[in-house]
Amino acid sequence: MDNSEVPNEYFTHLARQGFHIEKRINGGLSGGVYIGTQKSLSRHVAIKFYDSFLVQRDESLRKRFLREAIILAKVQHPCIPYVLTHGQVEKNGEKIPYIVMQYIEGETLSSIIKTRGQISQEESNRISYIKQILGVLSFVHSKNILHRDIKP
Repeated sequence: MDNSEVPNEYFTHLARQGFHIEKRINGGLSGGVYIGTQKSLSRHVAIKFYDSFLVQRDESLRKRFLREAIILAKVQHPCIPYVLTHGQVEKNGEKIPYIVMQYIEGETLSSIIKTRGQISQEESNRISYIKQILGVLSFVHSKNILHRDIKP
C-alpha cells in the first residue's frame, strides 16, 4: 500500500500529534495497522486504527478496541508493545479510534510458519516461541486480562 491509500484525515490528525504515517503494514478484523515515525524522537511507531468497514459500527467491538489502549498502558512486559497515546480521528463525520504504540521490528510467527512450513515441537522449544507465548499469556492472565484474539 502506498501513501496515496492512507486517508488524508489520518495524515493531518497524526501530524498535529507529532507522528508521520509512512505506510500500511497489516490489517485485521478491526482495521488497519500502519508504520509511522514519532517526529520528536525519530523512531518508528505502530499506529492501529479501528476503521474496518466490516465492524466499524459494532459498538461492542469499538469499546473493546478503546479498552485495548487502556489495558496495554497498564501492563509492562518485553513481549507486549507499550502505548504512546490514543485518540480519535474525524473522517466523514465519524470518529475513528486509533492507538499509537511501540513498533517491534521482526517477523511474526505466522510469517515464519508460512516461509518454513510447520514448526516442530522440538524446534519451537529450542527457539523458545512456546515459552515466550506462554510467558506473556501467563503474565496478562495474572493481571486478570483475557486475550481474545490469540494467533501466530
